[in-house]
Amino acid sequence: MDKIIVSNKSALIGKYTADGVARIDAAVSRLAVADSQRGIETGRIYIDQPDDMTGVGEVVVNSQDEVEAKKAIDAIASKFEPAYLVLLGGPDIVPHVSLDNPTPQDGDPRVPSDLPYASSAPFSRSIKDFLGAARVVSRLPGPTGANDPDFVTKLLDQSSAHASRSADDYKSYFAISADVWTASTRMSLNQAFGNFSALKLAPPATHTGIDIDLANRAHFINCHGRALQPKFFGEKERIVSVSMESSKLAGNIQPDTIVTAECCYGAELYDHVLAGRGQPICLSYLGNGAIGFVGSTNISYGPAAALGAADLLTQFFWINLLKGQSLGRAFLQARQDFVQRERMSDPANLKTIGQFILLGDAGLHPCSPPEHVAANLAVGAVDTTTQRKAVRLALASNGQSVMESASMVGKRVTARSRLPGHATLLAKVRELAGQRGLENPDVASYRVSGGKAFMSSIKSMAAEPLVTVAIETRKNEDDVPEVRIVVAHSLREGDDIAISSLRTYVSR
Repeated sequence: MDKIIVSNKSALIGKYTADGVARIDAAVSRLAVADSQRGIETGRIYIDQPDDMTGVGEVVVNSQDEVEAKKAIDAIASKFEPAYLVLLGGPDIVPHVSLDNPTPQDGDPRVPSDLPYASSAPFSRSIKDFLGAARVVSRLPGPTGANDPDFVTKLLDQSSAHASRSADDYKSYFAISADVWTASTRMSLNQAFGNFSALKLAPPATHTGIDIDLANRAHFINCHGRALQPKFFGEKERIVSVSMESSKLAGNIQPDTIVTAECCYGAELYDHVLAGRGQPICLSYLGNGAIGFVGSTNISYGPAAALGAADLLTQFFWINLLKGQSLGRAFLQARQDFVQRERMSDPANLKTIGQFILLGDAGLHPCSPPEHVAANLAVGAVDTTTQRKAVRLALASNGQSVMESASMVGKRVTARSRLPGHATLLAKVRELAGQRGLENPDVASYRVSGGKAFMSSIKSMAAEPLVTVAIETRKNEDDVPEVRIVVAHSLREGDDIAISSLRTYVSR
């Protein structure tokens, strides 16, 4: 099978009833027919059903057991080697894996993630164990707090109806940024789309003034987000205001819209019924015709006036997508590009790679392939299934290479370590953090470890790499956490430690 839709039947029945699941199964069958016409063989596996898992792996007994879910999906991937894995249902059906937060001072207890499903590495709570992700994985979610199957069937039918468009259809974009992040958003738009001429700044940008621009099929959002909130927020001169609301997307979103949101909690699939609030913006987008949404499950980061963390991952996704890659491949490639380019010994980067997920059908190709690729396929000598397998082999090889060359956070340096120059380094970073607006940060240094290739390079050097992190969380006037992180990379040679790079992040 080229695409496998993975879900949990017992959990679906408990939520939607047997009749509801029958309607969902019918929509999956319609998608399989549509996919076959696109040259994709699609199947469905229920990880809790013995008939589906016989000869594959262990049956999932507890739908919320993350270990069982990870093992079952690993078994499916190993048995069938699909080009696309699509998790059907929200985290109440197929759970996120709760990963350790590399920036625990920001208040996030865990990092809800789908990243582990994209890796063959065994179950773990550590993000660094999954840096070699090589599987194409996405999630077609249903609202956590609702029991009407129509939302899920609608998303499946949207996938069935999808047809690739010219990349030109995605070059006219809607973009909105908190005013305080104008510089970084302009740089991201330049990288992804070649210009920043359509950028809206919030404030003043908000509904209804932005509604006409929502008709563009490419959306790039760099605003504040908050937990359990169906809104995004702008900021200017410390004044925070609403920039977008989930309830105001209806009627303004075109079919096949694709969204990247750098915002904190942009892809948080919270129970809106229990919370007594509107539906998450990510679900409102999907329910109103969007086919892809890349966002974060909790507090995310990026520099205010430079590029890093969430900025890079989202722009990499767009660059790959506009080349004609599928939603899932573009996102996996963005993950690999990010790990390859950025230091994973930087805790903000490590959290970024864990927290961003793809909502939508991984197998959809929003943009038609470039003319030279299309011409090659039209010859008829290229088998598309074999081509997909070749691409996946290349991605798997690249994932292994990325993992081996990645840096990682190692053991904390303490006073008992008696590391020459360490006290001076801490004082210097504290001073630099103060210059960047941190008043009383937690400051700590860590040794840098990494994959085999990285550690081999380190052994050949006379210098030892260290990373020092200063982090501070404050509450604003609305009692919402605002986090600043200063990350200093340094090299120790004998008794001397010199800072080699410095980056400041703010919570999105």
